[in-house]
Amino acid sequence: MAGRLLQANTAFWEAAYAPVRDFKEVSYVGSLHPDEVSAVIGASDVIVCCSRDESFSLVCVEAAKYQRAVLLNDHVGVANIFMQEGSCLAFDVGNAQSLANAMCFAYENPEKVEMLGVKARNTFEQYFSFEQFAKSFLAQLD
Repeated sequence: MAGRLLQANTAFWEAAYAPVRDFKEVSYVGSLHPDEVSAVIGASDVIVCCSRDESFSLVCVEAAKYQRAVLLNDHVGVANIFMQEGSCLAFDVGNAQSLANAMCFAYENPEKVEMLGVKARNTFEQYFSFEQFAKSFLAQLD
């Protein structure tokens, strides 16, 4: 897990992390430099964005750029695009069981996760590549 831990969320984080602290597969690495983010995404199979309220998820877009499957909820700003393209796994916001089910599905279905990564890359090319972004931005100016 990566990202900035706000001081106000420390108690919540400690309670959530305590049960898995000794699992070698689970770790919190804190905030990462952009070069480190690319390396982590590139070494991952699935990127989970469990934000409860996010206007735009750059990490989801970057995951799609690297052809990685994305797991997110409809409160993440890019969710509507990924969902309409069928290029993500979705879970219900604030529902730990829904998130766990989606994560188990990803673990148990690596071939489907790989296909979601391909779809995510297609979504990236269609909506988020520099060329596509520039085209959309210029169209807004007209």
